[in-house]
Amino acid sequence: GAVLTAQDEKFSRSVAMKVMLRADASAEEQLRFQLEARVLGRLAHPNIVPVHDLGVDARGRHFYTMKLVQGVTLHEVLGQLKAGDKDALARFPLNSLLTAFQKVCDAVAFAHSQGIIHRALKPQNIMVGAFGEVMVMDWGLAKILPGSAASAVVAAPAPGTGPTGTLVMSPATTTPALTDADAP
Repeated sequence: GAVLTAQDEKFSRSVAMKVMLRADASAEEQLRFQLEARVLGRLAHPNIVPVHDLGVDARGRHFYTMKLVQGVTLHEVLGQLKAGDKDALARFPLNSLLTAFQKVCDAVAFAHSQGIIHRALKPQNIMVGAFGEVMVMDWGLAKILPGSAASAVVAAPAPGTGPTGTLVMSPATTTPALTDADAP
């Protein structure tokens, strides 16, 4: 797939949109792509990029949208530091790099607690933002451990969801707390 910048019209914001390039992808490839999005959707953590939507576009290509992460990869940062780039040395002192490493460890520990193993953790898959944000990216090779909480959630489509995975609610399935909140 390819990651593009797209516009979320509902919220007037830019998002990242990962798209399967081939509309004729095999059923297995489509399931793997959907699994990647569902794994990310399962991993609600400050250092793991959040997913916003999953669906099929007008051209029949599978896609999912996620937060558009601004910044550079840790790979780029390390390359700049190795080259002696003075700006990079000023922006990324040792304590900043150690904090980034701790955030990556926090994200990985959370994923492991959910029964999900990244399997492609490398500097190219870690984004570092201008304000200290650190995101572990590219969960396409993630493995879900059998018997884990995640295995039940991502194994089959969630019941009660619409075509893009959006929760479909009716008065019969809505909790009183949700309906009472809107009452006059």
